[in-house]
Amino acid sequence: MLSLYELNTMLTNDSLANDKALKSIKKQRRIITDINLPPKS
Repeated sequence: MLSLYELNTMLTNDSLANDKALKSIKKQRRIITDINLPPKS
């Protein structure tokens, strides 16, 4: 059985990893969108 501290640490690490993943996905999406947009004249 995990202690509450261990459980909390795991959950916190998960959410931090999630946050990083989401940020990088958003960044990639923005880059893709920029590539697909016609150049502004």
